[in-house]
Amino acid sequence: MTERELKKAEIRMPRWMAALLAVVCASFLIQGEWKFTLGLMLGGAAGILNYLWLYEAVNSMFSAGAAKVPRPILIKMVLRYPLIFGGVLFFYWTGWLPFSGIIAGLFIPVGGMLLEGGLQAAKYLFRKDPAPAYERAPAIDQGSVGKERQLNTKENRHNNVVHGNPE
Repeated sequence: MTERELKKAEIRMPRWMAALLAVVCASFLIQGEWKFTLGLMLGGAAGILNYLWLYEAVNSMFSAGAAKVPRPILIKMVLRYPLIFGGVLFFYWTGWLPFSGIIAGLFIPVGGMLLEGGLQAAKYLFRKDPAPAYERAPAIDQGSVGKERQLNTKENRHNNVVHGNPE
């Protein structure tokens, strides 16, 4: 995967997650499960926000120019799990939204990643060119291979004659 393709995939990930959340929420709304849908939306939004914060933190940590992680990103990195856990716990205790809907929504980023992975696998399996340039084996000059074989054959004949094993 080239750097350009990787950047495109990174841009598509939150879009896949948002699209999946919209489709799943719409399917539950059609069934009349509005309370479950609200829990799903809350969990999905928290999951996508968690992914975006993690993505931002990892990018800032691996950026070449930064010697130290900026304070706002460090705060997001440290507080993201307690915030999500606190929010889920709050709705679990109050019972305002179904716990199962919130937990299902937290798995929306996993579905988005699976969709992107499926897209990448399909691109690889159904590509038109036989293989990208970096995956192709280097071409072998058939002329040099033939010469090596001839040299090896002459050398073998010489060794056989010298050592008493005539052909």
